[in-house]
Amino acid sequence: MGKDYVHLAGEIRDAYFLIQDAKIQMLSGSELPRLGYHESDLIGRPFTCIFPSEAHEELLRNYESVLSGDKKTDRFRTDLVNADGTRTPIEVSIWPTWHQGKPSVTGIILDLSGRQETEQALLESEEKLRVMLESISEGIAVIDMESHIIDMNPVMLDLYGYDTKEEVIGRSTFEFIPVEYWDTVIENMKKSLKEGSSGNLEIVLVNKNSERYEAEISTAPLRDKSGEPVGHIAITRDITERKLREAENNQLQETLNLYSNQVIKASRELVHAIRGVNALESGLQPARSRGSSWNPVSGGDEVELLTAREIQVLQLAARGLSNKNIGFELGITMRTVKGHLANIYTKMKVKSRTEAVSSALKEGWITLEDMG
Repeated sequence: MGKDYVHLAGEIRDAYFLIQDAKIQMLSGSELPRLGYHESDLIGRPFTCIFPSEAHEELLRNYESVLSGDKKTDRFRTDLVNADGTRTPIEVSIWPTWHQGKPSVTGIILDLSGRQETEQALLESEEKLRVMLESISEGIAVIDMESHIIDMNPVMLDLYGYDTKEEVIGRSTFEFIPVEYWDTVIENMKKSLKEGSSGNLEIVLVNKNSERYEAEISTAPLRDKSGEPVGHIAITRDITERKLREAENNQLQETLNLYSNQVIKASRELVHAIRGVNALESGLQPARSRGSSWNPVSGGDEVELLTAREIQVLQLAARGLSNKNIGFELGITMRTVKGHLANIYTKMKVKSRTEAVSSALKEGWITLEDMG
């Protein structure tokens, strides 16, 4: 064997060996001293001497199989007995060769001690992740680049409407998304890949029984070690109840605003009636005719009753919101907001948003709290 070959074998971190006639002809590697061995201590000895006795029979059988050509290669795990009697977990790879004109077996011994600790740490991390995912109150699904579902937590499984993961794994995530939302979801996934997250998207999803529910989803890309995307992780929240509460609250607010407007109207009519009686008693003509409502401006001018929506627009305007933001808050267009403001100015006989808010404050129609 040439000097360069011997030098190369000595540079191998894991042990390299050559066996002929079931005896060690070469055993070299930079890790040998750590195991308490020197090559010269083992040359010429049966190769089984560095392995535990209970493994000898299997080792000899593997050696004979490779040497005879029944197996071209073999790989197995066992322990290596260190010089001090302790054991090191290893993986052995062997294949046939020729040495000095005779059939031999050569191979490499891989030290698994550090690797096993890493594998154990990985298993523990995976278990912690599993427990964490199962304890989260939101649905979590792992989706590959072809949009197939490859894993999910129990909450997501329940949202899908199935009892076991096996019923869901491999299905397309688009089976649970109505067709009219497909384009939106695809764009959301593209945004996730480009920006690192998609943000929250409110859509409608469907379960196994074709029952629709409102949901809020956010996605983030899953990447491999090289940074290439391999899929998505999607977090889903069922917001059906939240949406119902929001709708109920909006309806309640509109009702309260309507009743508030009617109460103010009645109060104004009562005040003007009292003023009319007083005016008659003092021989003066009443300044207000029948049928008028709220009069927030001075001079006794008639003002029509504001609608519930106009009240909402006025309150938001008092808070300093732009037409665009008022429209966003109320779910209406800017053009509609402008129309409501024009009606408010006409009814209140003012020319600007500032005058309308000022008059409403004076009359107690809105408070400083409304402007907060």
